[in-house]
Amino acid sequence: MENKDIIKALENSPYWSLLGFKVKKMEDGAAEIYLPIKQDLGQVFSIVHGGAAASLLDAAGAVALFNWIDVEKESVTTVELKINYLNPIKLEETGITARGSVIKKGRKISVCKVDIKSDSGKDVAFGIGTYTIV
Repeated sequence: MENKDIIKALENSPYWSLLGFKVKKMEDGAAEIYLPIKQDLGQVFSIVHGGAAASLLDAAGAVALFNWIDVEKESVTTVELKINYLNPIKLEETGITARGSVIKKGRKISVCKVDIKSDSGKDVAFGIGTYTIV
């Protein structure tokens, strides 16, 4: 399966469509996923809910592995996710980008690191995702 087909499937999946994720880059061991900020992602203090950033982090880590697996026979699922929030994402922001890269790819377990920045250049969060290949 070609990258463009994988990207189309990802972006049309129900959860990704709900949040509005877009793949900016997907290559060997690296991925960039974009989340446009919309009011629906806000919580009571006019800040984006942390769950949206955590979902973006998770997605960027998983997609970073996609060129290293056979996506027609294997899939990636999250085992563990750790996120550190550095700055709040205000609803006035236009979007945030998660950049994921593979730290270690094993036969069954892989680890990825992810950094998230706002369109205005502010560091938003960073974290590590552990994934199993099934």
